[in-house]
Amino acid sequence: MAMKARCLDPEHERWKRYGGRGITVCERWRNSYGNFLADMGRKPSRRHQIHRINNDGPYEPGNCRWVTPLEHRRLSVEHQRRGPWIITRHFVRIAQPKRNGAGKLVRAEYRDAGCPGLYLVVQPSGTRSWALRFRRRSKNHRSKNCKKTLGRAGVGGLSLTAARAAAAAHRRQFKHGRSR
Repeated sequence: MAMKARCLDPEHERWKRYGGRGITVCERWRNSYGNFLADMGRKPSRRHQIHRINNDGPYEPGNCRWVTPLEHRRLSVEHQRRGPWIITRHFVRIAQPKRNGAGKLVRAEYRDAGCPGLYLVVQPSGTRSWALRFRRRSKNHRSKNCKKTLGRAGVGGLSLTAARAAAAAHRRQFKHGRSR
């Protein structure tokens, strides 16, 4: 089954998006196709595919259902549009740039739900950095959108905890007008 290969085989082309980010197949299904059939039943049609209800959860009874490709695309787009993300250390390591309509890699920004204004920025080259977005009032009382790059993210750069602390410190400075 493709689901097992994606989750268990590091050589599989899509492993990074599944097993590499912690998606697993429950032991009951991993060891017995009969158990999988008993829990899920056969596909309603050849077009149907398995879908995880909680995209970050495992392949297991209660978290999987059969959907059509159209339903799967719609559900995937809804997941991508949801935000902000709960960024984890693991997500910092595996976050990828996005693709535009032509399939070209483009910069991605993932807003962190754990810290207001903090974003993980992933360049097309795969380089990751932390950025703080905020609004600053000028002397004429107009608001201006601002961005401050906090530093590289991941190995050799700021950890998630350090980025959140730096963002909080910069927000305090901006609030009191001590930073540019």
